[in-house]
Amino acid sequence: MISTLLNLYLQINLLLAVSYAVFKLSQTITVKLKTQPSFQATTRIAQILILASIAVPLIFALMPTQNLPRLQFTPVQPLSDGVGIVLRTKAAPRIQAALPDFVKTNEHQSLFSIFEKSKPAILKLLLLLLTLGFGLMSLRLLKNLRHLKNIITDSSMIRKIGKVVIFVSDSVTIPLSTLIGRHAVILVPPNIVSNSKDLRIAIRHELQHHRQWDTAWAIHIEFLICAFYANPAIYFWKRQIIELQEFSCDEALIGRRGVLSQDYGGCLIRVAEAALGNREMPVGTAGMAAGSKNSRYFKSFLRRRIEMFTERSSRRRTLSVAMAFGTLSLLTTVAVAYGAQQVLRPRLPAIPNPGHAVFDPNVQSIAQNALESAIKSYGAKAGFVLVSDPVTGRLLAVANVAKDPQKQGKPWSLSYLLEPASAMKGITVAAAADRHVISMDEQFNCENGTYVYGHNRINDWTPFQSLSATDTLAQSSNICGIKIGAKFGVNGLVKMLSDFGFGVGGTTDGFPEAAAGVIPRPTQLTEEEYVALISTGYTMQAQFTVTPLEMVQAYGAIANDGKLMKAIQANAPDSSVSVVRQVIEPSTAESIKVALRKVVTDGTGKPARSKLYTTAGKTSTAFTPGTIQHESLGGERSMGGFIGFAPVDKPRVVIYVGVIGPMSLKDHQPRGSSSAAPIFKQVAEEVLQYMKVAPDKN
Repeated sequence: MISTLLNLYLQINLLLAVSYAVFKLSQTITVKLKTQPSFQATTRIAQILILASIAVPLIFALMPTQNLPRLQFTPVQPLSDGVGIVLRTKAAPRIQAALPDFVKTNEHQSLFSIFEKSKPAILKLLLLLLTLGFGLMSLRLLKNLRHLKNIITDSSMIRKIGKVVIFVSDSVTIPLSTLIGRHAVILVPPNIVSNSKDLRIAIRHELQHHRQWDTAWAIHIEFLICAFYANPAIYFWKRQIIELQEFSCDEALIGRRGVLSQDYGGCLIRVAEAALGNREMPVGTAGMAAGSKNSRYFKSFLRRRIEMFTERSSRRRTLSVAMAFGTLSLLTTVAVAYGAQQVLRPRLPAIPNPGHAVFDPNVQSIAQNALESAIKSYGAKAGFVLVSDPVTGRLLAVANVAKDPQKQGKPWSLSYLLEPASAMKGITVAAAADRHVISMDEQFNCENGTYVYGHNRINDWTPFQSLSATDTLAQSSNICGIKIGAKFGVNGLVKMLSDFGFGVGGTTDGFPEAAAGVIPRPTQLTEEEYVALISTGYTMQAQFTVTPLEMVQAYGAIANDGKLMKAIQANAPDSSVSVVRQVIEPSTAESIKVALRKVVTDGTGKPARSKLYTTAGKTSTAFTPGTIQHESLGGERSMGGFIGFAPVDKPRVVIYVGVIGPMSLKDHQPRGSSSAAPIFKQVAEEVLQYMKVAPDKN
């Protein structure tokens, strides 16, 4: 919630600055062309842009995910709901480099766990500072408004016309106007009362301020300054609005009957002279000599107002120019708001495909019972188990457990966005081996557990001297995984994700209740960042995510001799079975099977070993940043996972297990090896026996 509020606050501040820059640029262009709109129209455009800078981010933030406009990219996810995400800003690597060494990662923590753990405290401190600043600015505003009220109280009323009340006050040196409740108040100094002509012009000027709602804006913009006090743009906007209001009043009055340019100009100069000694403008007021305390600026502003008297007839002020000026500025503001929303918007639940998924009731019962028993035993917040036939692509079961009553009984995991973590290493190694950029026996320097890559220092969960590609999977080394990804390259990783069916248009396309994951664009981050993120599956924030069905289908391709199958429902006819593509060669698939088998026999996945069947797979441990989905599942940010298949030689099932927030483990760490792998073993044995698959182990 705090992150959401701060993101929204940042978006509004950004838009206030951008809209001001766009407004000034458009204004400069129209002035050069001598076709600028009237000052009243320009004032309205400026006010609309300020309101849009605040309202548009609020509208986008409140708008349901499915109603947000979408941008389509191929082969990556559209930028919506906080999806299609920028990993970090340009400054982030420098900030990251200044952090302490990362703690040991992989099967224990994500790559950037120190940053993630400290983030809530930093966000709370930032929110506290902003709230404190807002409180102090609000107190200052209330004090100044009380000062204005005292000035009016000490003044003498000289005329009342309907809701307009005119006072004379010794406390002011220039005519001022403000709102008190529903009454329009005009304050004039004693020296102007003696000159009937100047008094009449000054009152008409201040009445024009009320007609234009300038006094209401004078109060509103003071509240905006309290809210965005640290943003210079709001002060620029305030000065711009004051200028435009004065020009607008001048323009309206000079063209009105009974007001000569010479008389108006003379009155303006006399008022300005009176203001030279004291240009204080009480907050919430508009005035005939309104301007800055800076003498140079004040004189420049006065000169421009007088020049307007003589030049106004030579300038064409057309409605079409005003509409073009306003439309261009507003569209630019909305476009920037949309872009900021995509970059900063917290992740929302993915949009599931329409329809209702059908599973094998017997397999579903096996998976559901095993999951429920384990979730209770681990004290976990939630979990899922997906079971698929790699040969046909049939999804046999989707078991789910969640605390949220609205999710109970529903296959929510089909659209659940999760951090792939180390499970992505199996995909990376498979693609790199198939493209012959590595061999499975090739040795990689693991840097004895510590490696500086780009602007980040990466540590393994335990120091390794060197590992082959096969052992990189077995021991789940982040450092060697990144080095394999680096040899593959950014373009290779992008093609890998597309080939294995991740993202929009991938293996979840059209499957009922399923959704696609989030694939960042390479242009959104540096080459080192992209390689580290994709090859290891870890992220600083919820930015690279997959859905369980995508992972099941990708590992199903490895199990099925490299053939990526179309995901179909359990009751689909045989005619629906379809090969999407040959992702990797059968020989590559066989070597990856051997490596994933070693994960179970000698590596991090030993708890997945079965006494009946040969098993292979990959452990994963994710610390996914808080998302709406995660909060609805229990609020924990951790997930242990295991994805694998059995029997290894002729796989009949692919199973993906995820356990969210398993808190009853000895060290309270959500290791995939100790939380998810045992569930995989149980489900694999029971499902294969139900399918009457003969054990392949003595």
